Amino acid sequence: MSIIVTKYDKSLKEEWNQFVENSDNGTLFHRREFLTYHIGREFFDHSLLFYKNKKLICIFSGAEIQNKVLTLYSHPGASYGGFVFIKYSFELVEEVLNKFEGYLQSTNIQEVFLVQPPSIYGYRYNETIEYALKWNNFSTEEIYISSVINLQDRPLSQIHKRKKRYLKKKLEEDFKLQWVNDFDIFYPILVKNKLKHGAKPTHSLEELKKLSNQFPEKLKLLILYFKNKPIGGTLNFVANDNVVIIFYNMIDYNFANKKPAIHLICETIKWAEENHFKWLDFGVSQLPLNENPLTPHKSLIQFKEQFGATGLLRRAYRKFIN
Repeated sequence: MSIIVTKYDKSLKEEWNQFVENSDNGTLFHRREFLTYHIGREFFDHSLLFYKNKKLICIFSGAEIQNKVLTLYSHPGASYGGFVFIKYSFELVEEVLNKFEGYLQSTNIQEVFLVQPPSIYGYRYNETIEYALKWNNFSTEEIYISSVINLQDRPLSQIHKRKKRYLKKKLEEDFKLQWVNDFDIFYPILVKNKLKHGAKPTHSLEELKKLSNQFPEKLKLLILYFKNKPIGGTLNFVANDNVVIIFYNMIDYNFANKKPAIHLICETIKWAEENHFKWLDFGVSQLPLNENPLTPHKSLIQFKEQFGATGLLRRAYRKFIN
């Protein structure tokens, strides 16, 4: 029996979220609450569900954006979008892609832009989806370098010896590390850090609080205090049971000589390993303000490598629809 494509509406929210929960490669970024947390930013949702024999087999989170042509973007409000399956083969992925393109040809959408979760986000390492995208003439529009730590390979032993010395000695008496989702004390540090690099945070303070309220077990904030004053923080997003993402790692530069970032990252690695995650994703290292925004941030990549991180490609795909 052929696949049926259904456009998402609110009546399908529970079915959608349950599918993400049970999926192979779904993440926090595919949950309906995450796709709608934005304050003062609304997207024209055009997410899709794919059914075969009346059974949901795949979802695609997306929103319409009017660029030079009408584009289905997956997803403008999340780090990852793309196709999410519970179980899949090359044959099934191809069948879904064929139905997907056939569906789009019946709309006014003229191109697709998507960022598929890298394979480490799946329970089985499987690049079938990305191969099928290339075979079906999706072009690789952008390539980012992300840095990841394999938590299954004694991660603390992989840290460079210059950083490892901070693991061996305890924090000075006036310092304290605490896991607490207090965004009011973290956000001023975040804003000041971003300003130093000519940027703004991805999230507003209100958005982080909203996300934390909706996903209290998925946002984990580690704060470093000096004499009860917050001087740094690491905000982790639990993407799924496999992967934790260091979304923000920020310090008060007045205390840079105390190496707060190192203490925060080492503590995060220990926490992630103890909680049986498989990978810690350090995020991408690009220079977005350069003429070419995909320019690698070499010193940041090197900094991450000193914690045992290795490179992982994050790819964005585009295809024009006839």
